[in-house]
Amino acid sequence: MQALNAFFLGLGLLLFIALLARIGAQGIFDKLARIGWMFVPALLAYVSSQLLSTMTWRSCVPPGSSRASYWELLKVFWAGHALNTMTPGGGMGEVLKVSLLRDKVGGRPLVASLILYNGINSTSVAIAALIGSLACVLWLDAPLVATMPLLIVSLIVVLGFLAVLWLVRRGTLSKALTLAQRIPFVSFRDPQAIADHARDVDQLMCKFFRERPGYVLRAALFASGARIAQVIEMWCLLEPLVTEGNVFLIALLTQTTSTLTTWATAFVPGQVGTLEGGSAAIFQLAGLNPALGVTAIIARRLRTVLGVGIGLLLGGRVAWELRRTNLRSQYG
Repeated sequence: MQALNAFFLGLGLLLFIALLARIGAQGIFDKLARIGWMFVPALLAYVSSQLLSTMTWRSCVPPGSSRASYWELLKVFWAGHALNTMTPGGGMGEVLKVSLLRDKVGGRPLVASLILYNGINSTSVAIAALIGSLACVLWLDAPLVATMPLLIVSLIVVLGFLAVLWLVRRGTLSKALTLAQRIPFVSFRDPQAIADHARDVDQLMCKFFRERPGYVLRAALFASGARIAQVIEMWCLLEPLVTEGNVFLIALLTQTTSTLTTWATAFVPGQVGTLEGGSAAIFQLAGLNPALGVTAIIARRLRTVLGVGIGLLLGGRVAWELRRTNLRSQYG
C-alpha cells in the first residue's frame, strides 16, 4: 500500500511540475504575492469552517452519551481532519478520533456519531457542489462545455449520498458488513462481535433519526454554514487576482471543481497535482486564465499546511493529556 501511495504521489508531483513549467512558476509566485493580506480573512474563513464542522459533529452525538466539551471535540476533530488531509482515502482520521475520545464518549455512540456526521457532511458538500455548478451554468459567462459536466456529475453525486443517508437511516450497516464477509479475501478477526457491534450502532442511528429530528436539522444547518465558509475562503483568495468577471461565481466554480476532483482522485495523497490540474483544465475550458485557478489552489495548500500543523499540535496535546490521565489512574 505504501508503494502504491508513493507511486500516485509521484505521478501527482510530475503533473504539478508540468503545470508549473507550462504556466510559469514566476507568474504563479507573483500572483501569490498579490493575495497578500487577503490570506488572513481566508484563514479566518477556514477556522470558521472547522468550528462549524465541529458543531455539526457535536449535533450528531446522541444526548447523554458524551462527557466531552465542545473544546475537546474541536481539538479531536481538527486532529482527525489533519490526518485525513495527509492520508489517501481520508479514513485514518476517523480512527484517530475514536482513539482520542474513547474515554469521553461511549464506543458505539461515538462510532454512530461519526457515521452520521460523515453522511450529513458529505451530503452537504455534494449539495453545495450542485448549487455552485448550477449557478455557474446559469450566470457565469463561460461555455457550457466547462460548466455542464460539473452540474451533471454533482447531481449524480448528490443522489448517491442521499441514497447512502437513506440506507443509514434504515439501519443497513450490519447487513453491509454481512455482505462484505462474502467477498473473497475479506475476513474479520471476530465477525460475530463485529456484527453485534454494527447492529447496536444501527439501532443508535435509527433511533437518532427517529427521535432527534431537530438535532439532524441542526447538524445540516451547521454543515451548510461550513460550506459557505469554504466559498468565502476561496473568494478571499481570488478577489485580489480576478480583474474581469464575477469573483463570487469564479469562486463557486473553483470550489466545485476542487470538491469533485478531491473525490475523484481520493487515492492520490493530498490530491497533489490533481487539484491544480483540475482547476487549470476547467479554467481553460471556461475561457479564464488557468494560472488563476492554480494560484488559488496553491494558496489554499499553504493554508492547509498551517491547518494540518495546528491539527497535529492539538491532537498531540489530547494524546498527551489522555496518556497522563491513564498513568494517574494506573499508578494512583
